[in-house]
Amino acid sequence: MRKSNIMDEISTKNIGHYKKESLYEYKPDEFCDVLRFVQEAFSKKEPFYVVSTGFNWGLGSKIPTGSTNKVLNLSCLNRIIDYDESNGVVVIEPGVTQQQLSNFLNEKKSKYFLDVTGSSMETSIIGNTLERGISYNRLRVEGVQGLEVVTGDGRVLKTGNWRTNHSKVKYSYKYGVGPDLTSLFFQSNLGVVTKMAFKLIRKKKYNSLVQIKYKNLNDVLKSLPNYSRLIEANTITDIFHIANGDRALGVLIPYYNSVFKDGKNLETKFKKALGSEWIATGVISSQSFKELKIKEKAMKGFFKKHAEIRIVNTQIIPVAEKLLGFFKGLFLYKFIKTTAPFRMLYFGISTNATIGTYLDKEIFRKQKDIAKYLDDSKIGFAYCLPLTEMTSESCESMVVTINRVSEKYGFDPSITLNPILENVIEAVVSVEFKEEKAALAHDCMREMHLELTRGGHQLYRVNIKEMDLVGNDISYNNQLKKLKEIFDPANIISPGRYIL
Repeated sequence: MRKSNIMDEISTKNIGHYKKESLYEYKPDEFCDVLRFVQEAFSKKEPFYVVSTGFNWGLGSKIPTGSTNKVLNLSCLNRIIDYDESNGVVVIEPGVTQQQLSNFLNEKKSKYFLDVTGSSMETSIIGNTLERGISYNRLRVEGVQGLEVVTGDGRVLKTGNWRTNHSKVKYSYKYGVGPDLTSLFFQSNLGVVTKMAFKLIRKKKYNSLVQIKYKNLNDVLKSLPNYSRLIEANTITDIFHIANGDRALGVLIPYYNSVFKDGKNLETKFKKALGSEWIATGVISSQSFKELKIKEKAMKGFFKKHAEIRIVNTQIIPVAEKLLGFFKGLFLYKFIKTTAPFRMLYFGISTNATIGTYLDKEIFRKQKDIAKYLDDSKIGFAYCLPLTEMTSESCESMVVTINRVSEKYGFDPSITLNPILENVIEAVVSVEFKEEKAALAHDCMREMHLELTRGGHQLYRVNIKEMDLVGNDISYNNQLKKLKEIFDPANIISPGRYIL
């Protein structure tokens, strides 16, 4: 236990290159330290900014919104408190990372797995979930069964049915009885979340990897109604990722260079191997082999008109890799090895392979726990994360806006389109920039956010400088401010974050 709330000065470096003159951080070891810190901050009316691990890359990292320069970093609260195998629920603290929980489940030989994001092995599950992050199989908030929260005046509450410890269904019926407060703490600054009960995903017996190659964006747009129908029919139950060439090459080439040493003409080789301007990847699954084959047939029938589709049962892949092992000099073998970590994301295996673009080559190749180095990168990136209706017209309008604004500022955007619901598609847009171009990149993001919002393409997450774009419903915002006064009467928790 830490005996005081002394804060340490830390670096203000962040990969988004958002400026902050000074930054101080307190890293509690236990829950009682958090409680004491909040109570003391309340008595002194001293604001602070809450992070789980602070790896909110491209959106601000651990740089606070507003004027405060004090950070409450919960990364040392990293216990897996409880595990219920029968219901597939874990209770975790904010510092529990994707890798930590995945390793835990593997050791338990669990029939469940953690639905991961492609960010990093070392990112916080709670931090991403509270931001309404989207993983490879679902929206992460769908798994939340309940939260433990410290309010701004130092009270402790639990939400969901998890709060009723004596209930026989505390992990299987998340709502409890009466009003449920859980959703109030997603993308808000109403409290400090210190624990989360979280529903895992049951492993499926049969799985097939799907690759859909599109000649151009127009073919992607024509095929969008197929995703809607197949999601509605439960043929697709995971989240497919439709990436443009820049996005695919941006993650594959650095990882290839970290594994193999013959990095010559890689862009040409990978473009040839990918063989398309846009490529979609995903997984279809079932507990029944017969049902899986029905799903495979449906996928081929829907997509063959607009794209080249390949479906491979995952049981075949180890056999193919073994055979190709006799020809390790072939680029095909190396390509399969390079893409392996990205395929395994669908099965709950987190990876650091996706962040090599922004790391020094020697750090990426040799260091462990590399996430902590990312904010020191001289190459910056910024995210824009809009949603739109999953129709050809809406998606085209969104992509045209993204490309037009990026071109105006001289950036080449990486774009991934993710059908997340039967009628909703998400875009993950990033621009890469040198440190001296940071102000220009921020202006680009600002205009992109504004233009997309005007076009009806709603933002579902925003960076620390665009919180004022969250909503313009005055009546709704006034109600949020009243809730803020109830839960955080001194306005000390992350001022200016989502609730202005």
